[in-house]
Amino acid sequence: MDERIEGILEVIKDMTLDNTIPRNVKIKLENVKEQFKTDKEISLIKDNVLSILEEISDDINLQAFTRTQIWNLISAVEIL
Repeated sequence: MDERIEGILEVIKDMTLDNTIPRNVKIKLENVKEQFKTDKEISLIKDNVLSILEEISDDINLQAFTRTQIWNLISAVEIL
């Protein structure tokens, strides 16, 4: 697996262990992890992941730091 994807998955893992992040966001982050494990083309995975992450970033219950982490993930995925 690509090192960049491994880095993204590591950040997501850390975020899912963070107690300050709402449960619904953690569920969506788990969905992002599952997208990377599929056999789809990377462009399809990238589109699906970006859609999920943008949906998360619109959540009004997110703390500013978590929103920044999501934006950083979006940037990392866009580079793929």
